[in-house]
Amino acid sequence: ATPTNIRFRFEKAPYPDTDPAFDTSTVLINSSSATEYTVTFDAQGSNTFSSFLMYITEQDSPVVMTDVMVSAN
Repeated sequence: ATPTNIRFRFEKAPYPDTDPAFDTSTVLINSSSATEYTVTFDAQGSNTFSSFLMYITEQDSPVVMTDVMVSAN
């Protein structure tokens, strides 16, 4: 397994109506076996988001994602 950084982006709606939007911090995926990762971020006030994107920073790095869940704390 190649260590790979990912991040998530939340947008108001799909392009072109994306504002407001924000990006989470990056997370290093560094495991060849199934591992649970958690990304936490600050509340966004009264903003609501309906577009959720995942970005893989390194090119040509395979990442397998299962059971992705977004929940309020």
